[in-house]
Amino acid sequence: MSRGVRCRRQRRSLQRPIRPFTAQRQMVATAQRWLDLRVPALAAWGAFVGAAAFAPVGWWPLAMIALVPLWTIAMTEGPRRCALFGFSFGVGFFCASLYFLIETLRVHGYMALPLALSTYLLLVFYLSLYPMLSTALIGYVAKVSPAIALVVAPFAWTGFEWLRGEVIIGFPWGDLPMALWRLRTALDLAPILGVGGVRLLMASISVAGVFILLPKKTRQGARYALILPLAALVLSLALPKAVEIKSEVLGKGDIAIIQGNIPQSEKWLPGMRQETLNRYRRLTLDAVAGTPPDFILWPETAMPSRVPVGSSGRRFVEKLARSAKSSIIFGAPSNVYKDGGVKESRNSVYGVTQNGNFTGRYDKVKLVPFGEYVPFERYLPFVKKISSAAGNFRPGEGFLSLPLGITEDARRVGSLICFESLFPAFATAQARGGANILAVVTNDSWFGDSSAPSRHLAYSAWRAAENGLWLIRAANTGISAIFDERGELIKSTSLDETTFLRGEVEYRASEGLLQGALRPWVELTSLLLAIIALFGILRLRRAESSG
Repeated sequence: MSRGVRCRRQRRSLQRPIRPFTAQRQMVATAQRWLDLRVPALAAWGAFVGAAAFAPVGWWPLAMIALVPLWTIAMTEGPRRCALFGFSFGVGFFCASLYFLIETLRVHGYMALPLALSTYLLLVFYLSLYPMLSTALIGYVAKVSPAIALVVAPFAWTGFEWLRGEVIIGFPWGDLPMALWRLRTALDLAPILGVGGVRLLMASISVAGVFILLPKKTRQGARYALILPLAALVLSLALPKAVEIKSEVLGKGDIAIIQGNIPQSEKWLPGMRQETLNRYRRLTLDAVAGTPPDFILWPETAMPSRVPVGSSGRRFVEKLARSAKSSIIFGAPSNVYKDGGVKESRNSVYGVTQNGNFTGRYDKVKLVPFGEYVPFERYLPFVKKISSAAGNFRPGEGFLSLPLGITEDARRVGSLICFESLFPAFATAQARGGANILAVVTNDSWFGDSSAPSRHLAYSAWRAAENGLWLIRAANTGISAIFDERGELIKSTSLDETTFLRGEVEYRASEGLLQGALRPWVELTSLLLAIIALFGILRLRRAESSG
C-alpha cells in the first residue's frame, strides 16, 4: 500500500464523526426514559384523582376521566414504556388513597416511622402492579392497532381491577365506581350489572376522551372505536328504564344503631372494660326509650371480651336484651377449637333475641391484610399486624345470616364485618342465604380523622343497591348510617360522636338480583377478552415476521 493511500485513509477516519460506545448509548437512553416528565406527571395525576375524586372531597367527574391521560400516552408507546407509565399512575393513586395507613401502622401497629413507611410503600407498589399490567397490555396491542387497543382498554382495566380484589391478598380499595356512590345514574345500574359492570361502562366512556386527544392521523383509523363509548353511554341511561328489577317487600320495622365511640388506643385496656360495658348499656337503654326497636346493632368487636357460655360478658348481653325488649346483633372476638384442641381466634358477630337467647354466630371470612393477619408472614417477619387484640385471627368458613327470633319465619340479618363490605360477592352471598336486611359492623377508629371512614362508607351504598336490600351500618367512632334498597343514604352520624341512631327500615327478599348472576361473568369475561386480544396480536405479529 502506497504512502498516499495510507494518508487518504487516515484523513477520512479523522473526518468521520465519533460514535459513542454501545454501553454509553444505552445509558443515555435509560436516563432519557427515567427523566421522561410524563412519568412524574402521571404519578401526580393519579395522586390528584386518588385524593379528590372520592369522599369526602367527592369530585366524582375526576373518576370518569381518570384513565384518559394514561391511555392517551399508551396509544403511542411500546409495552415497556406503558408498564412504567401504568406503574407511576398507580403509585400516585394508591399513595393518595392509602396515606392514612402510615399513621395507623405507626400508632396502632407500634411501628417505627421508617418501618411503617416501608410497609405502606410495599402495599402501594404491589397494588400498582395491576394498572401496570393492564397498561402494558394496552400498549402492546396499540403497537399493531391503536383502534383495537381503544376497544381492548376498558376490558383490560375492568379485568385487572377485578383481579386486584380477588388474588394474592385481595384488596379492592380505591375502585373508581366508589366515587359515584351519590350519583343516582350509577346506583340504578348496580342491581343489573353490579360494580364490575359499572366499572366497564365508566372505562368505555373514557375511550371518547382518549380518542379526542389522539393525533389526527391516528384518529382517522380509529373512528369505529367510538362505537364503544357511545354504546356505554346509551346503556347507562337506558338499562335502568328498560330492565326494572326490585326485591320483594316483606314488611317494615324499626332499628337502632349504637355508636359507642371508644378510642382505639383505649379499646383493649383492662381498665376500660367496665367503662365500655356501661357506655353500651346506657346508649342501648336510651335508644329503646318509648317503643323498643326490632333489633339493636352494635359495631365490630363492641364487646371488649369473648362471650363463651357462662361468661360474665355473655350474661351481660343476655340481661340487656331482656331489659331492652329487643334483639341485639353485636361484634365480639371468639375462639374456635379445631380437631386436636387447636385454638383459633375469630372476629365474630352474635345474635341475641329479646328473650336473651343466643341464635347464632357469624365469623368474618375475609380478614384485613396486615391488620388481622400478615400475608407472607414467613417471608416478611419484620411486618407486625396492626391489631391490638392478642393472637392472629383466622377466617370463618362460610356465610351465615342471623335470625331475630327463634321461629322459622323470623327476619334474618346478613352481617358484613368491616373489610368484607368492600366485596360485592359477600353481600350477595348473604342475600342468597336468606338475609332480609344487610348489616355492616366496623371499627374505623384505626383511621382517625382521615378520609378513610368516608370512603369506607361509600361501599355500603353499593352493597345495598346491588342487592335491593336495606343496609344499616354501625361504626365504633362513625360513620354509622342507614341506606335504603336503592343505596340512598337515609340517616347518618358524625365522626367521633357518642350517640345512637333510630330509623324505620324495610325487610325484603332478594337473591342478589340480576347482578348476582351477571357481575362475575362481566369481570371474568373482560379479563379473558383482553388476554385473548393480546394473544391474537402476538400471533399476528409472529405470522407477519415469519412471512
